[in-house]
Amino acid sequence: RLAMLENQPRIRAVLEKALAHHADPLGTLQKIGPILLTIVTSERAIALNRAAIADVSETATLGKTIAAAGKGSILPLVVAVIEQACSDNALACDAPEDAAALFIDVLIGDLQIRRALDVTAPLTSKDADRRTERALQVLQAMYPAPKPKRKT
Repeated sequence: RLAMLENQPRIRAVLEKALAHHADPLGTLQKIGPILLTIVTSERAIALNRAAIADVSETATLGKTIAAAGKGSILPLVVAVIEQACSDNALACDAPEDAAALFIDVLIGDLQIRRALDVTAPLTSKDADRRTERALQVLQAMYPAPKPKRKT
């Protein structure tokens, strides 16, 4: 997750630029998915996750610090992208926070812990693209775009 901290400006920049320029919100999620996956599954991030787990019985502060600086900082921007998707009628949702959490949950799932336990191989770019596509499909299935109203 340290890698998340170091790469947070990169992700923030992509999200903030997309929001400022009113870019296609689903395209933005498609773009950041592989970036997030690469960051959270990097060797450095996995080593930090292992250290945070070991720290639970000591100070229990490393994991909280990492979470606040990583996901806690990026998630609000993902929520804003989801809000834009809802405003653009690309998705229909009353709780963009829930939709953003769903996207992240499906995207990353238990991948970090499985990498930390060394029970799954590092992701390839093809794997990251596939996971991103699946997360978008689930998001769109759970929050389908509203159907256009028929003119009578």
